Amino acid sequence: MRILVCLLCLLQLHSVCLGQTPKIGDQLPGFTLSELVNSTQLTFKPEEARGKILIIEFWGTWCAPCIPALMHLDSLQRKFPTDLQVIAVSDDSRERLEKFLTKKPVSIPLASDPAGKLARIFKSHIVPHSIVVNRNQQIIGSTTPDQLTEEAIRGLIEGKNMTFTQKQDSEFDPQKDYFDAEPTVQSSVEKRAYMQGLPSYSRPGKGVFKDRRITFVNVLPQVVFMTAFGFSPERTKNELPKESNTYKPENIVCLDVIVPKSKKESLSAVLKAECEKQFAIQVQVVKEKARVYVLTRVSGAEMPKPSTQKSEYSSGGSGLEATAVSVNVLRDYVESALQRPVIDETKLLDKYDFKLSVLQENRKASLIDSLKTIGFVLVEDQREVDFLVLKQK
Repeated sequence: MRILVCLLCLLQLHSVCLGQTPKIGDQLPGFTLSELVNSTQLTFKPEEARGKILIIEFWGTWCAPCIPALMHLDSLQRKFPTDLQVIAVSDDSRERLEKFLTKKPVSIPLASDPAGKLARIFKSHIVPHSIVVNRNQQIIGSTTPDQLTEEAIRGLIEGKNMTFTQKQDSEFDPQKDYFDAEPTVQSSVEKRAYMQGLPSYSRPGKGVFKDRRITFVNVLPQVVFMTAFGFSPERTKNELPKESNTYKPENIVCLDVIVPKSKKESLSAVLKAECEKQFAIQVQVVKEKARVYVLTRVSGAEMPKPSTQKSEYSSGGSGLEATAVSVNVLRDYVESALQRPVIDETKLLDKYDFKLSVLQENRKASLIDSLKTIGFVLVEDQREVDFLVLKQK
């Protein structure tokens, strides 16, 4: 289950306190981004873009959707070189951003803000996030880069009033229970609509709910089905109508399932039953031949030692860090990163510590190299694979 160039940019913010959030229609607050990379200038101040359309893009090299978005904004910068200024602000280090540029060169300046000070000013917690400023330094958009089409930018340059779907991020606390279940709750099923400002994630229960709870926030129903039936996106054939696969509020659901402590083993069955009850989706499991990666050990590599640490892991666009987990966790991460089924033939049955580093701009090669450093190799093949088929009832 998975539930979020440059020299160091010394950020000096003024004209706005940390407790104030600039709103649509406000003047852009003053700030200075120092030590830019990919720029002839050493610093950037927003007033330098007065008379131009300014886009402040919050992004990260670890964020897979951010990279095509950045390439899109770079193409807009090239198309409107005298009327548009894009500056991309990341929490990545100077070294990481410089490395990114070697694989994905862009024309726009990139700036590093490791402390996330500027992002906090604009309440940007989920990237990519775009702040749009008009020629008079007035904020006219807090949105996502897909809204910034060539037509929209051309309209702004021509002085037209363009509107954008506004993006509002809440202060997301990954430890908070957004369903507010009391510790005494024995069993519960609660379904909610889209929760504004929260990211999309799923997670198992913790504390008194360990092994007997599963929570989904802002996901498509098909994510609930894949989790309930134990299939990854790479092993799922989604035959649902195109409109139901669009990530928009009316399609999004939140679901929380709790079972009694004495019936922990029933969680998966209850979740499957709720899928059938809550959603107009039917499921079928079929076996088909497919292109796969086979995960094996590097010939002659030293066998990993079983771990005695506490079992935990975190994963994301930058890689995987795991202690005392089965090889299934490693396999699932590789499968997700490479978007192809992965067959485990390592014959490793204990729990181990794994650490992988991934560069999103060079995902496959960097992942394969990182696997080799811990003694694993991927081999391409064709195998019979079980797939989950989702259809509308």
